[in-house]
Amino acid sequence: MSIDNIKKRITATISGPVTLDTGSAVIGSISNTTFAVTQGTSPWVISGTISSITNAVSTTSAANSTASGTIAAAAETVECTISPGASTVGIQLTGTWAGVGDLVIFEATVNGSNWENCYANLTSLGSIAVITSGLNGLYQMAVAGYAKVRVRGHTWGTPGVCLVSFNSTVGSSASLLALPMPPGTNVIGKFGIDQTTDGTTNKIRDIISGRNKTYTDASFIMGDSPVIHDVNTGLGRNGTAGVIENYGTGNVQVEISDNGVNWGDPFVVRAGKTFDLQGLNIDSIRMTWITDTSYQIVVW
Repeated sequence: MSIDNIKKRITATISGPVTLDTGSAVIGSISNTTFAVTQGTSPWVISGTISSITNAVSTTSAANSTASGTIAAAAETVECTISPGASTVGIQLTGTWAGVGDLVIFEATVNGSNWENCYANLTSLGSIAVITSGLNGLYQMAVAGYAKVRVRGHTWGTPGVCLVSFNSTVGSSASLLALPMPPGTNVIGKFGIDQTTDGTTNKIRDIISGRNKTYTDASFIMGDSPVIHDVNTGLGRNGTAGVIENYGTGNVQVEISDNGVNWGDPFVVRAGKTFDLQGLNIDSIRMTWITDTSYQIVVW
């Protein structure tokens, strides 16, 4: 029989599970459907009307979620619900609370009721991972798997207001570069010095010990100068990281010593600026008045 004698159109009933990718929905099954099949160049064209669709499931793209609020006392909180698919939340802290002894703490929950401490990356000071903070700035938290995150007033000695803004985003997770090394006695590979696992000079320390020491002077005047902050006594060891924040309107001169006797060259931290102490061996810090100002030092 010649192909020309075959009917150009046929009628058929299709039933059973059929998957149709429409770009926005997944269709579970199609039944009682009549299609017209038109012969032509391969592939053949199928057209018709679907009489019933069952088990249609819509899909939606994840969107960013935001939240904001204020903290003006210990135990007050600002929460952010993590949007589906989000892996990172950005946090910005602003306001009059910073540098006066107040601290906030970062927390997260999976079940929505039990909160645990979490690290936040202080990205505006070079990706320092912290659990508590007394500084304004930009922070990031890796939040994949969490239901909510929050900032909570931890200690609040001076009346001040912390403004908290959240933005959870879909994308690659934040990398926390300054988390503490796990405990143990193994020696890390050599970096040009002979390292030991005891308390000698060449020991490679954890960047964060879990303890910090804070020195604050909200009104640093000429009569207070110079002042030496003994970090070694405060921590029981030399500090290895931290920040000096000059949140006042004047400039201040800073010197750092690794033994309390010999001092490095003096430098100036200008009004409104912050100096990063990351990687330094800090026994003592000497602050010398230039003009009236306010400062806070956090060392760990």
